[in-house]
Amino acid sequence: MRQDIELFEALYPILLSLTQLQELVDDTSVAVGSEAYAAGLMVYNYAKVSGALQNRNMNESDRYEMSKMFIRSYSQEWAAAW
Repeated sequence: MRQDIELFEALYPILLSLTQLQELVDDTSVAVGSEAYAAGLMVYNYAKVSGALQNRNMNESDRYEMSKMFIRSYSQEWAAAW
């Protein structure tokens, strides 16, 4: 029993460090994903405004893939933020 307690006490600081590291990795992942989404949305909106999405040189599957990523409307984004 004593050895179990000693082992637990030895492992606990490692567990805390790993938990903190996991939280930092999660936060970084969310931030990077958000930045990537914002950049992609900017490119999509530029392409939409410039008419590139209607361009005959862009194949239908590329157009579909690009549009389905940004299907939400601005009102839904505002509602989700609140």
